[in-house]
Amino acid sequence: MPGAYLLFRVIKLFSVILKLKVGLEHICCFVLLNCLVLF
Repeated sequence: MPGAYLLFRVIKLFSVILKLKVGLEHICCFVLLNCLVLF
């Protein structure tokens, strides 16, 4: 069934994007904390 496969692909892509977004937020928080400690 191509519909189910397509849905699976979209969900997988969405989870990857979500992980990247969370990772970027963690990196930004880490950088901000380091800047606050330095200044």
